[in-house]
Amino acid sequence: MKNYKKKSEIKADWLAGKDIGVYQAGGMFPLQNGEVTIEGPHYPKPHTWYARCYQIGGMMITLDMPGCKEENKRRWNKYVAEAPSGDKETATSFG
Repeated sequence: MKNYKKKSEIKADWLAGKDIGVYQAGGMFPLQNGEVTIEGPHYPKPHTWYARCYQIGGMMITLDMPGCKEENKRRWNKYVAEAPSGDKETATSFG
């Protein structure tokens, strides 16, 4: 799991098409499919940035940041097209 020091770093990787996993340190809060808040850098450094994303199975599907709308649509459509029907979320279109 990459330790992003700045919000601009995760946004750059996202827009470059890199897959980004969502991690919950220590397993204190079970990772659920849906909207989550991510933060960085990792503990023990103090968090200096936060962002919202939509994740499924530990992988980021959308990133809520300015300038990410088209990449979010592309990835959502890819997820819907490739996921087995039993694994798809109930949402059928990008919101």
